[in-house]
Amino acid sequence: MPYLTAGLLRMVWCTQRVEEPFILAVKEELGDRFTISVETIYRTTIRYILSTLTVEFRQSRLQLHQSQQPDGIGQPNDANVGDL
Repeated sequence: MPYLTAGLLRMVWCTQRVEEPFILAVKEELGDRFTISVETIYRTTIRYILSTLTVEFRQSRLQLHQSQQPDGIGQPNDANVGDL
């Protein structure tokens, strides 16, 4: 299933693009109260949020694509699911 690999790569890219600025903003806001423990908690939280958003977005796109196809004709396959 090549689309899983592509989806995972997109999620990693998204996490890297969002996670670091988010952590820097938290670090700036908390100042001296920012510890390794706090960083771990916030990294885990932002990864969970991004992962959930990614999964739900992909599922909604698949459902939309399937609902637009009469009688299941043209169901997405491994080749075109990665494009969603």
